Amino acid sequence: MCITIIIYIIIYIIIYIIIIYIIIIIIFIIIIIITISISVIYIIIVFIIIIIIIIIIIIIIISISSSSSSIYIIIIIFLSSSSSSSGLCT
Repeated sequence: MCITIIIYIIIYIIIYIIIIYIIIIIIFIIIIIITISISVIYIIIVFIIIIIIIIIIIIIIISISSSSSSIYIIIIIFLSSSSSSSGLCT
């Protein structure tokens, strides 16, 4: 296997782990806000904001994953063709 392809796969996995950690942190912040909030109206407003934030995050993740996966496929094809011609593949 080419080392460059393995490196790009590792970078891709790290990006997804970072996105998952960001989502977990946002969820914890939302839970803290809900526990701190006392009034029912405030809880409803926070819940609506949470739903909007989650929808935005899902849209961003879908757009990032679809665009980056196509970019990674192009990069991997380019690197594998260039590295195989230069002899970097083992």
